[in-house]
Amino acid sequence: MTTNPNPKIRCVKIGKREIREIEVLPLSVADQFKLSDLLNEAIGYAVALTGNEAAIIAALIGLIRRNLDRILEMATEEPQCRGLRLKWINLKRRIKGKEPLKPILDMTTNDQAWEIAEAIYQMNYEDLLKKVQSLLKKKGMPDPLRRLSQYFSDIIPSTASKISTEEPGEKAE
Repeated sequence: MTTNPNPKIRCVKIGKREIREIEVLPLSVADQFKLSDLLNEAIGYAVALTGNEAAIIAALIGLIRRNLDRILEMATEEPQCRGLRLKWINLKRRIKGKEPLKPILDMTTNDQAWEIAEAIYQMNYEDLLKKVQSLLKKKGMPDPLRRLSQYFSDIIPSTASKISTEEPGEKAE
């Protein structure tokens, strides 16, 4: 019996100097729940800190920094550990004649990390959201994403610029 790889698996090239390919896998339902909980936590931060953009950004960056290793491990099934655990895994890989692993985070640029994030979203959430919206529409229920986007547009201040047409030194009457 031959095993066929999942057609949703996406290969992404990573590396700063030397490029290698990693496989980004669809998340299991359990991992998708874990990731959704992290995203809900991020939305909670944004709502709680409304009006203080610097605090929102700092909180979200902290959340990403604390959890990026876990997210990468879920999506690639490559251990993102360091220290003794990584040494143990690499010792077992060497015994089997395989290349040692380096944590993906240590080898990934911002653009590559964004490509991984995009792949995770496309494989795990994009179609699911469309299906949920379609089901809600069939049942005559309002779209929760539309309500959520309206909610955020009401509480997040506009960043539109107001450009003055006055000449320098001129005062408005």
